[in-house]
Amino acid sequence: MVHRAQRQTGRTPKMFWGLLWKRSCALAPQKITPPGHSHRITDWDQFRAFVDEHGGKTQAEMAELWPGTISARTVPFGYARQ
Repeated sequence: MVHRAQRQTGRTPKMFWGLLWKRSCALAPQKITPPGHSHRITDWDQFRAFVDEHGGKTQAEMAELWPGTISARTVPFGYARQ
């Protein structure tokens, strides 16, 4: 019977744990966290004031007027977050 670690990595479990120990000096499971996103709107108070001032414009026009780099598709997410 083939062990699951050998099936996934092509190595026996003893080799797998040995390589893990060499890489990290720990046998505990590593915490896997997804990378963070590059948030385009960082100051929500400033964005709310911007929306109050330019509320009659389209999303594309608001994206052009926003001081940073932002797309027209990001503007509605800012609306929903308010």
